[in-house]
Amino acid sequence: MPKKKDIAIIGYGRFGQVWAEFLRPDFNVFVADQRKVAPGVGIKGLSFTTLKDALKMETVFLCIPISSFADFLAKNAQHFNPRGTVLDVCSVKTYPVDLMKKHLPRTCQIIGTHPMFGPDSIKEGAADLRIVLSRVRQKPATYKFWRDYFKKKQLKVVEITPRQHDKLAAESQSIAFYIGRVLGELNLKPTPIDTLGFKRLQKMIDQTCNDSWQLFYDLQTKNPYGEGVRQRIERSFKKIDRELQKKQHAVPVLGIQGGQGSFNEEVARTYAKEFGIGEYKVKYLYDSARVIQQLKSGKIDYGLMAIYNSVGGPVLESMHALAQCECRMVQIVHHPIRHFLLAQKSVNLADVKKIISHPQAIKQCQKTLKKKFPRVKITEGKGELIDQATAAKALAAGKLPSSAAVLANQVCADLFDLKILAKDLQDQKNNVTSFALIKRA
Repeated sequence: MPKKKDIAIIGYGRFGQVWAEFLRPDFNVFVADQRKVAPGVGIKGLSFTTLKDALKMETVFLCIPISSFADFLAKNAQHFNPRGTVLDVCSVKTYPVDLMKKHLPRTCQIIGTHPMFGPDSIKEGAADLRIVLSRVRQKPATYKFWRDYFKKKQLKVVEITPRQHDKLAAESQSIAFYIGRVLGELNLKPTPIDTLGFKRLQKMIDQTCNDSWQLFYDLQTKNPYGEGVRQRIERSFKKIDRELQKKQHAVPVLGIQGGQGSFNEEVARTYAKEFGIGEYKVKYLYDSARVIQQLKSGKIDYGLMAIYNSVGGPVLESMHALAQCECRMVQIVHHPIRHFLLAQKSVNLADVKKIISHPQAIKQCQKTLKKKFPRVKITEGKGELIDQATAAKALAAGKLPSSAAVLANQVCADLFDLKILAKDLQDQKNNVTSFALIKRA
């Protein structure tokens, strides 16, 4: 009986243990791991040795994390047997192969491998599982030896280049791991009415999420084609979601930042034809955050909000909301704004103790308000009262003190039967606000 060849396995993690078990019947397997692994622990028949001694062996399998590959080779390249053969088992190929070519002695033979199975999938046996082999820098006889060996072990050998591997893996393995992790975040539980399809999904979740987050991260980031595939997945999700939402409303729903009588409503009515959305229904949402939330959930088809004023600058409420959602600007219009001070019919100017309005409206009128009403408290509306029209409605309904006045659109006076105490309180005559019509990206 011919003497068994000595081989070394560097790294005794989950896959290193599987690989040691796979090779042990046919080779003398020596294991080196940065952790302290006592002889006799793990698989019977293995020998544990130092890293330096392991790297001197004729054949070395690198079963180390992809994330550690560059640092490991940079630190230990000088210890490898210059006449030996080094094989990696990484789930990506271009990245580790390029590093081995860069760091290992030029006389060292290199073969890239990717066993297309893991600790979970090999439990039912190796028959018909696949292993990728990539020719890198090796003698024909060495390559033939390992190809024939894997075929003898009933593995299906797939011979492709590292780049071909990564492109194909991004289309299959990367997608499976990505979708599995996404579904794993949902924390799905079995139910009494689970379908076969759901059970298969659950099995995929179990397999993909059982591996470490580091492995998942490396698979997604070290494959040069991974990012492109993830972007395609995200675009597909959005496309399908858009198609679902498209059928939801017979007439498009336009959600606006304000309430009835607001400048937002005025803009929606004034520029309806210019927006090009034809017939639509207005939904009063009062603030920008709710516009974004309902746009994301598909409860509205379009959103309208003020984004910039020529005097007050950016509308911060809208800027913060827009930062929380990917959306598309359909159109921006510029609308002149006039501010009126409104109060209950029985109230005179001398009775006003507090003026309430949107913080942006206060910015646009702050000099005039300070000059004309130096003793009156200026207050930003809270909650739904941040909307000027809603605050005007609340004032008319007696939900605000009679000594309060609201800085709002002129139309609110007629709409809610309020008295105009002062008009054109904006600091500049040419006071223009830019409004954005948005839809889902």
